[in-house]
Amino acid sequence: MSSATIPMQVLSRQLGDAIAGRRVRAGVFTTYTFDPAFFELQVLPLLFPDSSFSQPDKVRRAQLDDALRAIEHLAVYYDRQALAQDGEPAQLDYRRIDVGRRTGCFHPKVVLLLVDDHHEGDEPVEPVRQALIVGLLSANLTRAGWWENLECAHLDEIKDDEPCAFRPDLLAMILLIRKSAHEDDDQRALDRIHEFLRTRTPTDRVTRRKSRGTYHTRIFCGQQQQDLAEWLGERLRDKRLNLEVISPFFDGDGAGPLPALQDAVRPRETRVFLPTEPDGAAEVSKRTYAAIAEVATWARLP
Repeated sequence: MSSATIPMQVLSRQLGDAIAGRRVRAGVFTTYTFDPAFFELQVLPLLFPDSSFSQPDKVRRAQLDDALRAIEHLAVYYDRQALAQDGEPAQLDYRRIDVGRRTGCFHPKVVLLLVDDHHEGDEPVEPVRQALIVGLLSANLTRAGWWENLECAHLDEIKDDEPCAFRPDLLAMILLIRKSAHEDDDQRALDRIHEFLRTRTPTDRVTRRKSRGTYHTRIFCGQQQQDLAEWLGERLRDKRLNLEVISPFFDGDGAGPLPALQDAVRPRETRVFLPTEPDGAAEVSKRTYAAIAEVATWARLP
């Protein structure tokens, strides 16, 4: 693979390009680590592409406080154990929903933005056509996640009245997010997006796995209590693909879930990204390195 084949862009710019000047009606962000000040001062302005905001924080927040009235509902879901401790507290009016889990943590990084699907100057149409921007990220809502780290992101869009291959996955994910919150939390932003999917998108399932040589987007979120290997096995059986694993973190004891993923995908070749320290030393334990080397090839990004 050539590095030229890997699209790279600043995440905030990518989201701004996806909004493309359209009015945001409702929005949901989910994250593990949450830095409210960074979100308010650097991410929220992206939702108002036709507005300009001052650089001083105090003035910018006052302008954003006024601009937020144009959005019907906006919410951020985050893990209550991972609220950034070194930043400023939240100061603007949007829903902040802290999620606690009995086991594990609340870890999805998702962006859901419901927008009016027309631009200034377009002929007005009634009812207003809308679209849902869906972002699936590895980045937390922090400065490091959006500005400093090398992260992964996939942005897609669901148009009004157009079929969507991952509609059932998205509905399942919304249900899981809803169940993660407390029953008394204000979840109207999520309800607004769910209403769009339920009433404005066709219910017909897209049965073909790909069209024009490209696989349709699908979302894994633990639906039907499946694990990732089981879910992949049902969709990629007998495809004979390559398997590439890119992760900055590995368990310190053995190959972890990699053998199960290989059994599910049955790849021709498996390559695993080797995270390294600044001096080039492998950032995994010797036992993990040896266990993965037995079943896969350690590799570096181009």
